[in-house]
Amino acid sequence: MEKFYNRKNKFGPFFLLFEIWKHLDKKRKTQLSFLLIVMVLSAFGEVFSLTALIPFLTVLVNPETIISNSFYKFFLNFFGINNSENLLILLTVFFAFSAILAASIRLLNLWLNVRLAASIGTDLSCKAYKLTLNQPYETHLQENSSSIITTTITHTHQTVIAINLFLQLCTATIVSIGLLIALLIVDFKVTICAAVIFILAYLTIALKTKNKLFIYSFNVADSNKEQLKTLQEGLGAIRDVILDRTHDIYLHKYRKADLKMRSYRAKNQFIAAFPRYGLEAIGILLITFLAFLLRLEKGNSNEIIPLLGAFALGSQRLLPALQQVYGSWAGIKSCQADISKVLKMLNQKISFKKNLKYIKNFEFKNLIHLQNIFFKYKNKKQTVINGINLKVRKGDKVAIIGSTGSGKSTLVDIIMGLLKPSKGELFIDGQNLYSYKNNSLAEQWKTIIAHVPQNIYLSDSSILENIAFGLPQSEIDKELVKEAAKTAQIYSFIQSCDKGFDTFVGERGIQLSGGQRQRIGIARAIYKKAEILVLDEATSALDNQTERDVMRSIERSNPKLTIIMIAHRLSSIKSCNKVVELSKGRISNKRINKLPDLNG
Repeated sequence: MEKFYNRKNKFGPFFLLFEIWKHLDKKRKTQLSFLLIVMVLSAFGEVFSLTALIPFLTVLVNPETIISNSFYKFFLNFFGINNSENLLILLTVFFAFSAILAASIRLLNLWLNVRLAASIGTDLSCKAYKLTLNQPYETHLQENSSSIITTTITHTHQTVIAINLFLQLCTATIVSIGLLIALLIVDFKVTICAAVIFILAYLTIALKTKNKLFIYSFNVADSNKEQLKTLQEGLGAIRDVILDRTHDIYLHKYRKADLKMRSYRAKNQFIAAFPRYGLEAIGILLITFLAFLLRLEKGNSNEIIPLLGAFALGSQRLLPALQQVYGSWAGIKSCQADISKVLKMLNQKISFKKNLKYIKNFEFKNLIHLQNIFFKYKNKKQTVINGINLKVRKGDKVAIIGSTGSGKSTLVDIIMGLLKPSKGELFIDGQNLYSYKNNSLAEQWKTIIAHVPQNIYLSDSSILENIAFGLPQSEIDKELVKEAAKTAQIYSFIQSCDKGFDTFVGERGIQLSGGQRQRIGIARAIYKKAEILVLDEATSALDNQTERDVMRSIERSNPKLTIIMIAHRLSSIKSCNKVVELSKGRISNKRINKLPDLNG
């Protein structure tokens, strides 16, 4: 599927839209089928209003022509009409009704188009986000967040526009066919000549512009990504931007990406719109030429005016319809890069259907056993973990130490089930974590682990919501939140705030100190009531006394809690009964404070 998503792909936008169709549920496909019926009705409405015009104009010019016509006599007798005045009233009402009916069906069609396109957009966006969230942790390490955000929001939005344009294109095509059939009935030769001229003109323009639209679409997509990346970098490092006075650098990068994006979008819009003005002029010339020919052929203006009126109204409806066909095609073509990037997200695979609500609770009873574990990141040559054997028993307090780049965080990620070993086995109470016989075991294992990183992510919400992270207000156990805050030694600070637990922490906890953020992170982990607590430099911002108080409080709250911590300070590992030192992805023979069992 990767061939669909790069600049060199030869697959057109309609092929990509067909791929989108495969991702729609049965309900949306049924709604699209119903919409097709409305499109056909819209075409009938246009034909109906056009055919109603001819008798209306005829009765205005020469009512005797209608009265003497055998075809119309049946209807006149049915309605009891015997004079031209009553006939004029009837045909005026009939034509007005046909015009209102055609307009009403067009409005219904338009309303259904935009509503259905919006609903499909929500479905696609949510599905893409869901699939992205359910990707393995290693995939998230390799993906740039700006790329994911741009695809989920901007590219999905453009894909919705493309879907809406496709629906408009279908409507315009069906309406154009209906109008052409009606005009063929009025005058076959003139209609054929006009249709050939307009269709060839639009086909020629489409062939000349399709490559430009394709290239411009990828330039717009790349610029969107660069624009969001610059925003994230500038705002994420705002402290350094202010200190280093690099405002203009980020502004220049943003302006460059924004100008490029808008410039190429403007080019796409011009390509989609410009044929209309030239071809409208050609349409007027054709009607003028038609009037001249009809005058020479028929001579009687009473016969010419109804035909000219029909062609004028038909052209007034047909030219915009043909322009909409071309404009919609050009618009879809300009969204090709967006559609392809959305498809790339939609076609992501997950190992199995993950629904955490139905994953059984896991009970850790005895032993974590890493057996001859190796690990190498994708697209990297170097092996990060090299043949590690380690046992961690329930209730152990394990410290993992080592220099930067020794593999500490990777080893912890493997233990937590976030990274699957490239080689070797991970056993939990004798069960292989990645056994094909129970492919949900790894997900069950993760439910009993709480992880506290060095840099805590805090959402721009209250302290209460950040401790009970991810839960709606109605499901938060406030008493448990209080107990977790007390265990993390942050309760007194929260009480000192004007709004207590309802105090907002600001974006990424900017209104809190580093130590306060870390203790809220620890409280979050305790609230989870996990059986295994992983601390990754989670107390680095705390002073020694506060760190000791927090660790004692955690151990008192749950004596059977298994703790695995990455630490650099010796004070952090004093309470540990096992210390593992890593060097170049291996467990070294060095023993800290003569603590036994370094290698399990």
